[in-house]
Formats: sequence, structure tokens, C-alpha cells
Amino acid sequence: MVGAARGILGNQDGFLNMGVIGGGVPVAAGYSDTFTGTNGTHLYDHDNNWTAITGHDVDNVVINDGNAEQVAAWSEAAVFYNASSSEISEVVFIGNAVNTSHRGRPCVRMGGTHVGYSAYLVDVLDDHYTSLYINKDGEYFSNGSTTGDWPVASNHTVRIATSGTTTVTIDTWVDGVLLTQRSDPLSPLGAGKPGIHFSSGVVSQTRVTSWKDY
Repeated sequence: MVGAARGILGNQDGFLNMGVIGGGVPVAAGYSDTFTGTNGTHLYDHDNNWTAITGHDVDNVVINDGNAEQVAAWSEAAVFYNASSSEISEVVFIGNAVNTSHRGRPCVRMGGTHVGYSAYLVDVLDDHYTSLYINKDGEYFSNGSTTGDWPVASNHTVRIATSGTTTVTIDTWVDGVLLTQRSDPLSPLGAGKPGIHFSSGVVSQTRVTSWKDY
């Protein structure tokens, strides 16, 4: 539930807090990354807590102009922050001149071969995103979409949080507004790590200027 997911709030960025989430289990949280560094630095060299899920390559993500982005078109990478066990992931992504979905998605419950649950803005009409989608392991989660109106050219903050075991509750926010509270009772994903899924044929669609797990 939302109240449980917010049990790790109240930290300062970049510091480790211990919170309680999902039925009283302590989690490591309070990590963040603003992706400052030398242009062209690979994400792992920037911070070796960034780890790719099986079948992905963390070196497919680089630092450029204070953003994390794919190194090239379709150089897909699903990466998690290994030090964290948080059930919350949030990104601020850069406004885009390309009228299509944003593909630097915040993820939770990543690990092994699992991309986890992720959220992203999509369905562009008249230079505005009109939908928020939730994916489960990289595939559209049919119980997850909602509608809205967000300018494509503006930066946006997208957050996803999960809680629960036999039934997982999935909450999403855009620009600080809670949009969806969905549930996954069918083969829900187990505990994992928070992170980001980069996946696009256009590098500019994947640019993320900050990430945090609260």
C-alpha cells in the first residue's frame, strides 16, 4: 500500500537510511544519482553499484552532460543499484523533441533476468504524452495504464513503488501526483532492486538527469 511504500521517506539524497516496507522488513534506501561526471564515462565506472540484469550490459549506458543515456540506438540496458533494497524508484527525464514514448523507465524488483515493474509516459498527441504505462518484466501490464496530459518538451518526474508478496500493490506518480494504484495477484515479482530500464532506438528518448530510491 502507499503508506507502507512511503515508510522509507525522509532521508537526504545520497545517504543510507533504513526503513520498513512490505510488512516490517527493513530495507536499505536513501540512495541517489545525479549522473555528474566526465562525458562518455560508462555507468559502472561512474558508480560500481550500477549492475545490469542477466543478458544486459551496464556499459551500454554512459554519462553525458549530467545525464545517463544509452551509448547508441537500441543499446538496451536494464540496470539496478546494487546497494539498495528499496521498493521505490524515481527518475527525472529530459524533455524530448521526438514525439514518442520516453524510455528511461524507473524500475523496482529488478534482479537476475527480471527487469521488474517499470513506469513510463507514452501515447503522444499534439506534443503531449497522454498515458502512463506500467510494464512487468519489460512487457505491458494490462492492469496498469492511466491517462493524463504532460508536455513532451518538458522534464518530468516519474516514480514507481511496490509493496506486498502474494499480491503486489503498484503505485505510480508523475510530477509528484499519485496517478495509479494497481495490483498484481498473478505470479507477482518477488523482492529485488530499484533501477532504470533504458530501451529505445533514439538516444534522446532515454536521457535521465537524476535517479533516487528515497
